[in-house]
Amino acid sequence: MFSIRKLFSIRKRKEISNLEQESPQNVKKGKRFGFGFLKNIKFWLGVLIVVLAVSGAYTLFEFQPVATVNGEPIRRYEYEKTLGDAVSYYEQYGINLYDPKEASFFLELKKQVLNHMIDNKIITQEAKKENIKITPSEVDARIDEIKKSFPSEKDFYEALAKQKISMGELRNIIEQQLTAEALFKKLTSNVTISEAEVKAYYEEHKKEFVQPEQIHLRHILVKTEQEANNIYEQLKQGKDFATLAKEYSIDTPTKDKGGDLGWISKASLVPDLAKAADELKDNEFSKPIKSPFGYHIIEKLGTRPSKELSFDEVKNTLTAQLLRNKQAQSLEKWFKEKKEQSKITPNPIVAPMDNPVITAWERFKFWLVSLLNKTREGKPIQGPQPTTNPSTNSQSEGQSSQGQQNSQK
Repeated sequence: MFSIRKLFSIRKRKEISNLEQESPQNVKKGKRFGFGFLKNIKFWLGVLIVVLAVSGAYTLFEFQPVATVNGEPIRRYEYEKTLGDAVSYYEQYGINLYDPKEASFFLELKKQVLNHMIDNKIITQEAKKENIKITPSEVDARIDEIKKSFPSEKDFYEALAKQKISMGELRNIIEQQLTAEALFKKLTSNVTISEAEVKAYYEEHKKEFVQPEQIHLRHILVKTEQEANNIYEQLKQGKDFATLAKEYSIDTPTKDKGGDLGWISKASLVPDLAKAADELKDNEFSKPIKSPFGYHIIEKLGTRPSKELSFDEVKNTLTAQLLRNKQAQSLEKWFKEKKEQSKITPNPIVAPMDNPVITAWERFKFWLVSLLNKTREGKPIQGPQPTTNPSTNSQSEGQSSQGQQNSQK
């Protein structure tokens, strides 16, 4: 009988014999035991590590500030999103900023975008100091006002899609606008203008206060020529213009008023409407007229000849205009002082201003950042916060100023 040890010895000799019959090349390459497969695993693990390292480094780079304003950062991803929106805006008008011929224009745009974001940051900081807070209901109310300026809610959302703005982004924009308005209102609450100042301005610019010929119009606006022809036939049969306007017109601001546009100058109308209005007599209505907005039928209710306006006629309007001018001057002076007092530190390494040409990589980043923002519905990413170690701050400030000097050289 075979012992266990002898059986093991025979089996081992067979394995050695089989190994000796293997091709030396195969043994060398490691195919016998799958070493080649292990090498492939090592290769792809290496690739994965490199990809993760690069993507991680890029993510950290995106959270680096392009500038700091009184210690608060403007993150690179925020800057690139705003810049990408500006690039898309100009593309709608046939201006391709990817073209190297537009390099100087793009360089100026980059500076304008960054300056705009710095200005907004200062305004936001000052609003916080004044304890100004905008509620969601205030944002909703402003959005409702904007919607009313469109023929329909569908047109409103189509306009947003065309501008590549999500509802979340729109809410953020409106919140910033309302914050600025509330701050400016508070800062200019003590700005006044006297009647004597208004009267003096009127006397100096009397020749400017001439009212051109005005016409009183109402209109019905529809989308198709067939709808317009149908309404025109009803008017010819004696149907009431105001009633038809309330029923059919898609011009939201005027339809509930029977299509009444009030007293307006012909210069405020598109050319085709102005020409048709000029040919109408009082209390006559036109045939359907095509315009960029759709198809109109207008009715002329009256005409006023041009005339010089008296002080009493312009007093209220002129007072409001001069007060706004005075408030704007006060705000301009205030903001100039605040900006001079602010500590603004641009980061030329993260946001280089000396490379105006958009590369293919930058194109991809604009698209990616835009996609991420659409997914987030305008909510900012909560990225890593800067440290508050005084020693590191002073060191980084020194490095930043040195970097600026080097970039200027």
